[in-house]
Amino acid sequence: MDAVIYARISRDAEGTSLGVNRQLEDCRQAASARGWAVVHEYVENDTSATRAKVRPQYQQMLRDLANGIAGALIVWDVDRLTRTPRELEDVIDLADAHNIALVSIGGEIDLATPQGRMTARIKGSVARHETDQMARRIRRKQRERAEQGLPNGLCPFGWRRVYDDQGRRAGSRDVAYAPEAEQIRDGVSRLLAGESVRSIALRWNTEGLPTQRGNPWSTGTVRQTLRRAANAGLREHKGELFPSDVIEPLITEDDLHRVRALLADPVRRVQHGTTPAYLLTGIAVCGRCGGKMRYLKPRGRHNIPSYGCRDCTRVARSMGLVDAVVEGAILGRLQQPDVLETLPTMDPARGDDLRSQAEALEAKLSEAADLFTAGTITGEQLSRITAGVRPQLERARAQLADLTPASAAAAIAGEDAVARWEDATLLVKREIVDTLMTVTILPAGPGRGRDPESVKIEWKA
Repeated sequence: MDAVIYARISRDAEGTSLGVNRQLEDCRQAASARGWAVVHEYVENDTSATRAKVRPQYQQMLRDLANGIAGALIVWDVDRLTRTPRELEDVIDLADAHNIALVSIGGEIDLATPQGRMTARIKGSVARHETDQMARRIRRKQRERAEQGLPNGLCPFGWRRVYDDQGRRAGSRDVAYAPEAEQIRDGVSRLLAGESVRSIALRWNTEGLPTQRGNPWSTGTVRQTLRRAANAGLREHKGELFPSDVIEPLITEDDLHRVRALLADPVRRVQHGTTPAYLLTGIAVCGRCGGKMRYLKPRGRHNIPSYGCRDCTRVARSMGLVDAVVEGAILGRLQQPDVLETLPTMDPARGDDLRSQAEALEAKLSEAADLFTAGTITGEQLSRITAGVRPQLERARAQLADLTPASAAAAIAGEDAVARWEDATLLVKREIVDTLMTVTILPAGPGRGRDPESVKIEWKA
């Protein structure tokens, strides 16, 4: 009779495939002892039978058996085939429909008989229980490591792990790596000053600063890096933050919460399409119909780029003129001694109150998790507590972020405003203009096309 072999190992950290090779050898001997010809071997390394992860070889084997490739299936043990009762029932139905013999190294299981099916189901149930227990122990171990502030996984961007001459880790503390640590601090500072994630990614890529894997930065990787708990020397586990003596902090915990609150704001996430190429496209408005001014290609005898309204097509103005008027007004405002008084500032008393609220709510979540671990409360009770406390915590963190300076203008204002403005990216300049003023291009009569008075500026703040 023709037979197929299925071999699987859940974890192959070294990539040597020794586990499945041992399974295959034993299964081949079992086939030879029965005089069966092995027509195909299905092998899967580093794949769990209990996760939702697709097992392509397993699925292919089921299809092949249904199409009559063989009359027997050999596995090292039933738990190598599956550890879920649901999938086991599928195998039983398949064996029943196509008269397939299931053989494990521990002994042949005849799925055509009630006794054989009972044996398979018992072995499957025991395997599932062992898997559940293992998963529970792993989850508990992961939480214990988090509570102790121990890092999980690879050393993240911004730090380095120190190793001795033998390649063993020297000490337990991740040490800040100056170039990357300064990059993170710079990104946090720019974000809190009002610069967009997109602008930060563009800036880092322009400056030739790659990700940890050597790839260009995207808005997604910048967001993930700037909101990481490790930046403040914390360890995060399932949304909870724990202090860590192992991770050297790069920023303050307050700044981390401000960053997270800003990045959680849905308004900041609505940035799609190409990067703007001009200072006022989509920002300046038409003084005749209220439409947004767009870029107009140079044409005609003047051959100069312009802003124009595509809605009424009746208003257009030289881009150089409009940009000069707007930039002159911005820089004049940002160099005024009292300009920072008009921008958002932190209320220290209110900030302390919100921080206390956040710490109390975090303690309540941690206490509830400890009660659940100790078996004092049920999972349902833990879920209800978390559902009630989590929104309050996020609200306190968001309110704390609202109290801090959030305008890119605050980072540029001062005596050096001109130099800082020239150093800023176009996206930052656009954000400042859109935050501080409304720019309206007024209709101009004959001979007034280069009149600065045709550019109307209304201050928002």
